[in-house]
Amino acid sequence: MSRQEANKQFWEAISDLTMMCHLLRSISMTICGMVTWEVDAEVQVHAKRVIRLLALYSLAVREFFQRTGKNATTSSEQMDRLRQDVAALAGDTEWSILYPGDHKSVSGSASPHDTTRPSIILFWVTLSLRKIMDHKATEAPIMNGLLTQLAAVGSCFWNMDKIDKTQFPFPYCQVVKWLTLVFLGILPFSIAAVCGWWTLLFSAIAAIGLSVSKFLTKRQLSYQ
Repeated sequence: MSRQEANKQFWEAISDLTMMCHLLRSISMTICGMVTWEVDAEVQVHAKRVIRLLALYSLAVREFFQRTGKNATTSSEQMDRLRQDVAALAGDTEWSILYPGDHKSVSGSASPHDTTRPSIILFWVTLSLRKIMDHKATEAPIMNGLLTQLAAVGSCFWNMDKIDKTQFPFPYCQVVKWLTLVFLGILPFSIAAVCGWWTLLFSAIAAIGLSVSKFLTKRQLSYQ
């Protein structure tokens, strides 16, 4: 992977993280301001649950990225703190689904589960939004906007996960670069017997052509 492409992916991941935080805040504000909580007691329960689950989701995402990938933390203290943050907002039933077989007293470093799937929490949010809509506590277009934003939250997570797990794959570009250097080094010796002094010209053309190709590729990546 070229340095330009790696840099592009880094900023793309930062953009996804920023967008995810913005969407979580936006959904929470919409639940607080555009849902009629007084319609029914069940609406109040599920509205509060949505806000709590969104906060829980952000903590689960943080644990996921700190416990997976090549840069996963090896600090037991940090593992325990990440799991404690999730436990502080997860209900007992929710906990048993997120970390099957684990009790809340089990520390993150001792748990057989490194992390959980944050998408489960988004599913619970969807169920609570359905309950709110059943009581017609908000307008259909507003609910449609909430579901669209919720889908965008999940999309941000999966895109960050893809970048996190494939940021530094097998270095194909580096391998190609070395093969190119070997080719340019061998070329004069392989054609000298046939081309004579023309070998210098042909070797120069090959070197210039490959250099121009590399320059144009880098320039194209910088514009993407």
